[in-house]
Amino acid sequence: MPRFVPIEVKLSADAVSVSKREVTFYGNAFNNRDRQGHRILPGAWTKTIAQQLPKGEIKHFRNHEVSIGPMRELVQDSYGLLCTGYCSKTRAGDEYLEQALDGTLTHASVYAKIVRERAEYVTEDDPVTGQKVETLNIGEAILLEAGLVDLAPANNLATLVAVKNLAGSDFYDLLTDLDYIVKDFALSCSTDRRLTAEERRVAKALLGLRKVLDDQGDILKALLAPGDVTQTSGSAPSLATPAHAETQPDLTAILESIRGRGQIHL
Repeated sequence: MPRFVPIEVKLSADAVSVSKREVTFYGNAFNNRDRQGHRILPGAWTKTIAQQLPKGEIKHFRNHEVSIGPMRELVQDSYGLLCTGYCSKTRAGDEYLEQALDGTLTHASVYAKIVRERAEYVTEDDPVTGQKVETLNIGEAILLEAGLVDLAPANNLATLVAVKNLAGSDFYDLLTDLDYIVKDFALSCSTDRRLTAEERRVAKALLGLRKVLDDQGDILKALLAPGDVTQTSGSAPSLATPAHAETQPDLTAILESIRGRGQIHL
C-alpha cells in the first residue's frame, strides 16, 4: 500500500554535494511513531535495498511528483534510512539542488508500499497524553521513491492516484488497502481539535463511500454468486452469460457515480 511518511530533516552544507550533484537526507527515522500513527522498524528496508536499488527501480523525486534523478545510495543505520539521491542536469534538478543548499527544502518523505504480512497494529500508551493509541508497526516495506518536499503531506489520502483500470491490480491494491487508509486518516485527525476544511471534505467523502457500498452491496454479492464466473480449458476467466441475463445488475450508475467524484479515469 502506498504511503507518504514525512519527517523533518536538517540539511547542512555538507549534506549537499554540488560537485557530485547529490543530496543526502534521512527518508525516515526508525522506531519513531509519526503523526500518521506509523512506526517503521529497523531493517524494514533490507529487502527493497537489495532487490530494487541495483535495478534502478528506486527514484529520487521532489514532492513525489517531479523526477529529480536516480537514487544513488540507501543505507540503514541506527537512526533510520539514509538516502543519497542524484540531481539530473535539468531545470528541476538545478532548482532542487539550489534550494536544498540554501535551506528552502527542509522536509523529506518516502513513498513506499507496506508489506501487509509484515505490519500489525498495536495498542500502546501515548508518551505525551498517556492515552491509549493505535500504532501500525511496519516490519517491511517496498520503497518506490524518496526525496525532499516543500511541505509535509497532510494525510495519506493525498497519495491516491487515479485508477486507470477497474480490473487491474492497482485498483485491487487500493481496495484491499482501504481499511488501512481509512484507519490512518481517522487516527491522524485528533478529536480534540477542529478539522481543517480539507479534512472535512475527506471525512464527508468517506461517509459518502459508505453509503455507496451499502446501496450497492446486493449488486456486488450478485456478481460473486456461483456460476457468474466460468473458465474453459486453456482460456482466461470470463463472465458467464446465464439464461436470466436480463436480471443481471446494471453497473452503469455506480461507475458514473465514481467517475463523477474524479476517482477513476478510463
